This record gives sequence, structure tokens and C-alpha cells, in this order.
Amino acid sequence: MTKTGIWRVIKKLVLGGLYYGEKLPFYLRLPLGIALCIGGVLGFLPVLGFWMLPLGLLLIGLCIPGIDRRVQAWMHRTQAELAREEEESASVSDDPESTET
Repeated sequence: MTKTGIWRVIKKLVLGGLYYGEKLPFYLRLPLGIALCIGGVLGFLPVLGFWMLPLGLLLIGLCIPGIDRRVQAWMHRTQAELAREEEESASVSDDPESTET
């Protein structure tokens, strides 16, 4: 998998986590965000990972009135970027001149 492919997968996972985190009520979202941050700090341990820290901070950001709009704007920009990348990769794979024989 290429480096851009890995980042695409990471962005999809973070967006998926935030999408479901957005649906959670405040009283569950905030403790979950704090728990993810603590798990991210302990990322050197097995099972826990450093990926938990940014996701936890974004979930906490969804609870703060001024920051939630920025997080949601980032989510929309990233979704549009991923959709554009998928369209470009689909158009390149459909192009008969791009195949080597």
C-alpha cells in the first residue's frame, strides 16, 4: 500500500469515528474523548495506540462550542477531498490508455 493509500485509510477511520462520535450525547462524548486521550498518551503499550490521541482531542473539540464548527468544517473538507481522490483514481483506472500491456 502506498503512503497516500495509508493516509486515505487513516482519514476514513478518523472520519468514521467522528461521525459516530457526533451522534453520541455530550455526557458520553466527553468521557470517551478523555479516555481516548489517556489511551493515546499510553500508546507505547500493546493494544493502545497513538492514534487515540487525535481522535480523543477531536471528540472533545466537538463538545466545545467554538471549536465544534471548525471540527465539522474539517470533516466536510476531508470528506470532499476523499471523494475527489476516489473519483480521480476511478477515472485513471477506467482510462484504457493508462493500462500497460
